Parts: sequence; C-alpha cells; structure tokens
Amino acid sequence: MRQRISRTILRVLEMSAEKSVPATRLVSALDIRDANTRCLMQEALRDLQVKGLIEERFPDRYRLRRHDRHTGVVDMRDNKPVLLSIYFDDPVPIIASQLRGAGYGDTVYALIGKDAKGNPQAEVLRVVNFAERRIPGVIEVLREKAWFIPEHNIYRDIIVPLENLNGAEDGDAVTVELESRSQQKMTLRGKVVEVLGKRGDKDRDMVVYMKRYRFNYFFTRDQEQEARDIIVKKEKSSAQEPFHRIDYTFRPTFTIDPPGTKDIDDAFTVQRLVTGNWEVGVHIVDVAYYLDQGSKLDQEAYMRGTSVYFPGRTIPMLPQELVKNCSFSAGDKRRAFSILFEIDETGKVLKERISKTWIRSKYQYSYEEVDKILDDEKSMYSEELQVLYRFSQLLRKDRFRNGAVVFEGNGRVKFEVDEAGRPLNAYIQPNTRSGSLVEEFMLLANRTVAEKVGGTMYSPKQSRP
Repeated sequence: MRQRISRTILRVLEMSAEKSVPATRLVSALDIRDANTRCLMQEALRDLQVKGLIEERFPDRYRLRRHDRHTGVVDMRDNKPVLLSIYFDDPVPIIASQLRGAGYGDTVYALIGKDAKGNPQAEVLRVVNFAERRIPGVIEVLREKAWFIPEHNIYRDIIVPLENLNGAEDGDAVTVELESRSQQKMTLRGKVVEVLGKRGDKDRDMVVYMKRYRFNYFFTRDQEQEARDIIVKKEKSSAQEPFHRIDYTFRPTFTIDPPGTKDIDDAFTVQRLVTGNWEVGVHIVDVAYYLDQGSKLDQEAYMRGTSVYFPGRTIPMLPQELVKNCSFSAGDKRRAFSILFEIDETGKVLKERISKTWIRSKYQYSYEEVDKILDDEKSMYSEELQVLYRFSQLLRKDRFRNGAVVFEGNGRVKFEVDEAGRPLNAYIQPNTRSGSLVEEFMLLANRTVAEKVGGTMYSPKQSRP
C-alpha cells in the first residue's frame, strides 16, 4: 500500500515539473478519505525524503530533487534493463516494473534513487525518444480496447484504441507505431500501421521475427527490374570480358550441399598433376561481376549482408533471378573466384593462387551422398572425394597443432517441415565426414584469402593504398 502511495507521489511531482506541490494536492491525487491512509502518505513522504528522491521546499510543499533526475539510454545487461548516462560511471539498474513502456535503445528521463542496500537504481519517468517507433507483435482485442503484445519482451503491453486497429483482428501479427506521450500520459499507446499475418497463418510468427530483426523478405519492383537489366547488360558485354578468366570447365567439378539447395555458391575441383601432386580448387560464385559498386542493388546487398535461413524458407541477399543466374547448377557454365591449391600426398599445401575462372559443375552432391561414397559406395567422383576427405583430415590435424580452438558439440539442430512449411520435427544432425570435408577446405580458402588481402593492405613493408 505504501509503495503504491510512494509511486503516485513521485508521478504527481514529476508532472508538476519544477513547481512544488502542496500536500493537499497529494491528498486529492491519492483520494485519501481516512486518517490511516493519511498517515501512510506522511510515512511515504518521509521515506522518499530519506532516500533523497524528494525535498520539502516549504512547509507541506514538496518537489523532486533536481539532481536526481537525468536523461539516459536504456540498455540491457544480463537480460536486465539498465540506464546508461554520462552522469554515472557505471550502468544504473532500472526497476523493471517502472520502465514506463521504454525499451532497448530508448532515450528516457529517469529518477535516480537507491535500493534497500543503498545502491543507485533508476525509475523511468518518461520516454524522451523511442529508438524504435515501429515494433512488431500480436494484437489481442477486448470489448472496448485492444492490447498490443510486443515481440520484444522489454516493452510492456501497449493500448491500441479500437479506432486505430486499421483492419487488424484478434490474434493478428501487426506492426504498431508508438505514439508520442506527454508527461500526463503514463500508459503507452499506439496504432496499427501494418498487418503482418492472420491468426493461424503458418508464417505469422516468422514474419514477426523478420520484422524485429529488420529482414526484408521481398525486393522492390525497381530492384527486381534492376536485376533483370543487369543480367541482360552483362551477358551482352561478356564477349569483351578480359581474357584473364581461366577456363576450368573441363576439370572434374562438383558441389556439396543439403538436399534441394538452389542457391549453390561454392564448388570443388580435384585433379592429379603430372608431378604426382594434386590440385584442389575451391570456387566461389563471382557475384561482383554482376554488381557495380555503389549501385542500388549493391547497396541493398550490403545492408542485408547475407542470406538468412528459416525452417522451410530463405531470405535471399539478392533477387532470385540474379541468384539463379549465378548459382553453380549442374551443367551450367558460371563465373567464379577460385582459390587453387597444390597439395602433396602428405597433405602439405605447396602453392596457392587466386584467380577468376569459368567453371561448370558436373554433379550436385548432397552431404548424405558424400557420406555414402566415403563409406565405399561408387560414384562419378569417388576417387576425388576420397582424396578430398583424406586431405581435409590432414589439414584438420595441422590446424589443431597450430593452436586452433575446438568447439565440442554433438551436431546441429535441424527442422523437418512439410510442403506447406509447417514444422513437423526437430532433431540433432550429427557431425558427419562430409561436413568436416567441406568445413576444412572452406577454412583453408578463407584463411588464404585473408592472408592475401591482409598482406596486400596491411603489410608493414608496404604503405596502405
């Protein structure tokens, strides 16, 4: 009871700005009608003064202590809200029940007090600026109003007036725009600006997550058209392409990916040299050939950073038509960046070079198929896969000798979905030999590229370009 009275007193004083408030106004705000409650109010006032939260400016007139109110930013530490402010060396814990609708990144005006142990703690008085004014979540419609339940659990439930539902119904996934608040409005309100999915839709929750983390599933019409124009333009000019792109289309080439993969962006070649050593090629799709630096599509790809995989769905980094035109599909001639290694029988890398190439994948393997081949099942490239696996294990041992960190684990969590994308089962996919094969050569290729680029840009013997 006294805690509730204390909170009400603080709210009334906050709304009064710099002016002191007479005790009679506090009595009115608390709707005090008996002597016992008035005594509780007096005790609460004394307690707040002892804590240094308020001061008695004149007899029976109170105001907040000015030096205890600061502007700061809400952050999260150990999954708990804290206030970051230039006025404090360390983050100040925020009372979770007193966030007043503030969320991660929001700028707030907060009252700094002390907890029972005398340590500083903060109570949000109002949100000065929302870091995210539009947030995703789910609508629950009641008789006279609706509640918006944000996906991000730091936000408290938000009232949405029925006239601001804009077609949303009970259970819909929506995006709500938060309304600005005056000091007098303590309840967070908002309006629906977008319906993301209906109750029962299999993709409803996934779309909410996509919105929260700012993943764009669709490309605009202009971006789709730019992709088509790029393909036509680049294919017309391919005859004038520099001749330093090496033709590797005759080499034994294959890909290893999960079943049904369509966005195939890496491939392998394996061939014995006349010296008795082996040449292993790790080939990566040359997307840069199609994207002019600084173009709108290049900027969009930069913002997305990578393709994102959900169970049964992929959010691509580039429009699908362009991805399809680059993908190492079996039988198609494709442009690649290739990292080529000469390896002896002991698994020692003797030489490496990076080149622009043409390749043509002859076969698209799944991880499961490669595991069967490594168990002596015959295939078109059985010998090449056995050689790759033997080298991969030698490379792995060499990595560990050189101090590589071992991350122990039983495998990866995988999801089984039906044709409609609904999850049927979750299971642990054990680590496999095929996975180890791909992992080692991708690590080798990445390390080689990093050393080449780093050596060019940051070598102490050379000045930076």
